[in-house]
Amino acid sequence: MKMSTLDAQTNPPVATTLENLLLELSRYREQSEQLRRINLLHQRLAGIPALPAMIEAFSIWLMEWVDHELIGYNNPARQRMHTFCSYHGPKRRQAIQLAEKVLTPIKGAPLPPTRAGGFHCSGLLTLLRRSPSLSKWDLELIDEGLLSLAEPLKRALEYEEISAQVRRDILPGLTNRFVFEERIGTMVEQARRHGRPLTLAALDLDHFKAVNDSMGHSTGDKVLQ
Repeated sequence: MKMSTLDAQTNPPVATTLENLLLELSRYREQSEQLRRINLLHQRLAGIPALPAMIEAFSIWLMEWVDHELIGYNNPARQRMHTFCSYHGPKRRQAIQLAEKVLTPIKGAPLPPTRAGGFHCSGLLTLLRRSPSLSKWDLELIDEGLLSLAEPLKRALEYEEISAQVRRDILPGLTNRFVFEERIGTMVEQARRHGRPLTLAALDLDHFKAVNDSMGHSTGDKVLQ
């Protein structure tokens, strides 16, 4: 028997001190592991600009510790919904339909937090898994991951808005020349491959400069709209 063990058995204060040290060491190890998991999530999210890829990366990260079938995201204010599901075939369609039903608020009401029926809903995001029920540790990890996901999600939505603005004319709301040049090559190739006609229509507004000169650019903008 080691001398430290003998001391602990014959000296209660020493035993209490050793027990406290072991508990503190265990706490530090858990905190270190917790930081490692969150740092891994940050690494996977870094450099991902698109919302679908971000939800997928979050789901794959979480799967290492918390089994689940689906991660769903919905932001009614920005009209953006996306789900990442590990099912295939009919089960996939059923799971996505069920998640969309849960994610869609009724008459504009905010989505109520719930942790029942195989779902864990928190704010704009929901998780679906069949069994078993989520443990306290699972819920804490999910909530902590959501805190780390919040800022990248905001960045992804801002990226989408900027990308949409680049591709759309602000006055009529129509897609612009950038989109035309981006898609025309593929459209011509598809028409050639399938032997189908391709029609290009152009509209020219004659004497539009006269509207701006005589009535002002503000009125000219309304005419374009």
